[in-house]
Amino acid sequence: MRPYTNHPIDALSVFIYLNIADFFDAHLLTGWFRTPSRPSQEIVKDALARVGMLELRSRQIGELSGEQQQRVFLARALAQQAELLFFDEPFVGVDKKTEAIIFDVFEELKSQGKILLVVTHDLGTTLTKCDQLLLLNKQIIANGSMKEVMTADNIQRLPLQYSAAVN
Repeated sequence: MRPYTNHPIDALSVFIYLNIADFFDAHLLTGWFRTPSRPSQEIVKDALARVGMLELRSRQIGELSGEQQQRVFLARALAQQAELLFFDEPFVGVDKKTEAIIFDVFEELKSQGKILLVVTHDLGTTLTKCDQLLLLNKQIIANGSMKEVMTADNIQRLPLQYSAAVN
């Protein structure tokens, strides 16, 4: 049975001395002491290929760049095959190539009927890719479509550094 939600992507929870393949095999799909099944191996291989990291699967996670680590975390989320996925700041510190991969994967997941919850402080182009927004500042300011949420009145209720970025 597939999980309903994925584990949150958190760089601090990654064992940086494991190589990518071992990270998936030992923890994600099989448990610590079992050999991964052939279907599990295929799921991991497909997920890593989808984010352009298959060739680096024998590298230790700690040897990867920030962009590459973020793609491994995205592949981990894909491999879990959850219906509801949480992403905390997936675009922070990534290059344009990785950003494009993330957006492509998000579109693919959306077309499969998956629910994605994405936390971001980026009030730029990231928002244009979202169906629904929830604007928070210690409380709910607004929720709905981009047009409904990103009004001048709502933006004024944001901290100065965010409202200045939008204007």
